[in-house]
Amino acid sequence: MRQVNRLLESYLLMFNSKKKTLFNGFAVSILTTLCFNITIVSFHLIHVENLSFFIHMTLPCIISMIVIPFFVEKKIFKAITPSINQILRQLFIFGLTFIPFSIFYFLKYSSKFDNTDILVNLITHYLVVACGEEYIYRHIIFKIVKANYNDWLAIIFSSVLFAFIAHLNEPIIDNLYYQLPMGIFLCIVAKFLKGIGLSVSLHAIYNLMVII
Repeated sequence: MRQVNRLLESYLLMFNSKKKTLFNGFAVSILTTLCFNITIVSFHLIHVENLSFFIHMTLPCIISMIVIPFFVEKKIFKAITPSINQILRQLFIFGLTFIPFSIFYFLKYSSKFDNTDILVNLITHYLVVACGEEYIYRHIIFKIVKANYNDWLAIIFSSVLFAFIAHLNEPIIDNLYYQLPMGIFLCIVAKFLKGIGLSVSLHAIYNLMVII
């Protein structure tokens, strides 16, 4: 009887731990989405002549999608900082793919804009968005869920949150047909390369090609 009780207690602890894992992943997605909307609205109240696009659009993304998630990951989830070699490897993979593309993109499409500063702002902005979304969904949430579930469930769960929470303001059909498959693909890329260097690059490239 004692053994049965112990097994039952162990199962309940494991079950509660798994539920908490999913809740934590969901909470990170909701928190960052709320922070994004609040910072966007707040920064639009600031009237500036220069750097208007950066202040109103890019800076809120940096704060809500990179800075706040970083502190959440370190302070709440006590994440271990990757080694220098791991960071340099991901930066190398990112640079190897995104830098040639950004040069090509600038040379090819600069004629479509009245001012090249606009194009530079767009490249910077969509790169920041890609960094933020990959960091939140393919790094933080994926790792949280992976701690108590298998990799594939972590991929699906983080991708569903990416499609339907991060893109809540977009049509559900678009999220189902485009954002969800893209989220799964990018998560698989990040999983097999053990980092988000390439997924950030691919995400940014996709964002930039879509707007042209």
